[in-house]
Amino acid sequence: MSPLERAVPNGAPVPSPGTALTATDVRVGYGGGLVLDGVTLRVPAGRLAAVVGPNGAGKSTLVKAALGLVRSSGRFTLLGDTLRAVRRRVAYVPQRDAVTRDFPITAAQVVEMGRYPRRGWFRRLTEEDDLAVEAALRRTGVVDLADRPLDELSGGQRQRVFLARALAQQADLLVLDEPFAGVDARTEAALLDLLTELCRDEARSVVAVHHDLRTVRERFDHAVLLAGRVLADGPPAEVLRPELLEHAYGLAPLRGAVDEPDGRVGLTVSTASPPETGAADRTAASADGSPDR
Repeated sequence: MSPLERAVPNGAPVPSPGTALTATDVRVGYGGGLVLDGVTLRVPAGRLAAVVGPNGAGKSTLVKAALGLVRSSGRFTLLGDTLRAVRRRVAYVPQRDAVTRDFPITAAQVVEMGRYPRRGWFRRLTEEDDLAVEAALRRTGVVDLADRPLDELSGGQRQRVFLARALAQQADLLVLDEPFAGVDARTEAALLDLLTELCRDEARSVVAVHHDLRTVRERFDHAVLLAGRVLADGPPAEVLRPELLEHAYGLAPLRGAVDEPDGRVGLTVSTASPPETGAADRTAASADGSPDR
């Protein structure tokens, strides 16, 4: 029995205020094939949660569908309610490649956009808003870049700016799509510290698409293993088991790896082909036209 089946009777999550994200029998298709096929999961509130899986598994598609950015069947809840009811309490940071670089706007102006869900697009920002924007810039380490045009920033700097926008929104749920792409290891560690603090000390929830399994095992407290459908959902130690990873990635566990002193699972690429998850997974494209990851 999978961690999901143990945690959720009959495989159907029950929406409640204690959940950050649930999905029930969600399906998404592109080009006549399914990218997500009957996805059911439950992410508890207040957790730093990762969505992991091989390329083409539907990770980005899952978070976009949850946010209403791609069409889907089935049911999602966010923070125990419908997206319509909680939209202002949810912040989204897309993949960096999905953000245009030539828009004439400064880093500070991007972060100010995080206040618009609270104030409206046509109202002047207040002193309270200015303080929230400055605090978000400082917490993400980009206060010195506030007046720089967005198109002059590196990919990693832009990612931090868009994370600052999400912080300025003071959302209860942050949905992040590959937030550490193009970010150096030191900055990634600092941002992970920040996200952990948000969940632990401020009772916020974070759902992040991520590819580094070691980081997920060491730093996250919930994981969803996806390969067109949910293979496991729960604590990383249960989800990132060798047999599940082998099924998802076509990876073979190293002999004796589970007995390593640091408790990590060592993996090596198998010579066997990865398991088939449907032709749609190999050809699926996300809503912005880039291959789903």
